[in-house]
Amino acid sequence: MLSLKKDQIEFFHSKGYLKINNIVGKNQINDLGKTILLLCRKYAKDYFYEVPENNVFSNQYFHNSIIKLKAEKPSIFGAIYDSVQCSVSLQSILLNKKLLECISSLSGEPTQFHSLFHSIIRMDVPNDKKNKLSWHQDFVSSEKVIDHRDGLVSWIPLVKVNSENGSIVVCPTSHNDSNAKNMTVKKRDSDSNSSEYLDVPISIIDRYKRTAIEADPGEVVIMPMTLLHQSGMNTSNSVRFTALGRYYPMVSEDFLPGRRTYVPSTI
Repeated sequence: MLSLKKDQIEFFHSKGYLKINNIVGKNQINDLGKTILLLCRKYAKDYFYEVPENNVFSNQYFHNSIIKLKAEKPSIFGAIYDSVQCSVSLQSILLNKKLLECISSLSGEPTQFHSLFHSIIRMDVPNDKKNKLSWHQDFVSSEKVIDHRDGLVSWIPLVKVNSENGSIVVCPTSHNDSNAKNMTVKKRDSDSNSSEYLDVPISIIDRYKRTAIEADPGEVVIMPMTLLHQSGMNTSNSVRFTALGRYYPMVSEDFLPGRRTYVPSTI
């Protein structure tokens, strides 16, 4: 069993984040890459026929093809993006034993008593201002916006993430404050299926110091849902692939019961 050290747990509760090494296996990351490639070949084979199945995320031709596909055929890119969210390979990363043991150590509750209510893989192409989120705090439902102090978020790089392709930037200690009441629920764009986020006024952000976190594939950053954060702009020539999961101990008093919905994509 993976046990976090006392100083790691104390750092997490004090600062609001913790980076942990060697949580996600290389094979799991490769399997997710193969899943994405399978969907790409199915719906856009002319773009990806030269991409081999092994080490997909390390293949620059694959990155170039993703960037080109999104620019030329955004609806097909969107359908592939949506379909990966439901894949077993993504869920296996977010539900792997090491990660769940870390979640349990930080929440203080047994692994089986958590809800994985939100899972996503992000594919952030270079210089994409439209889909870059500003400073925000994670939440469960726009119908009941509160400070979800017991909720945890895992941020998992599938490629090396640094200042060039957009490190995650956090405001340490901000998880301890009640900021949700001063925030606004916004959509990325006017599309009815567009995801929502909890926008934070810059006046709140300016109260805190900011820390950029660089990470390698296999590492995981865990933070409370109340931590203020954003991702940097991807100014590289590659796609920034990251996976995220949100976990909630179901014994928590502010746990919101509910279910996921499935929205078919249009090609």
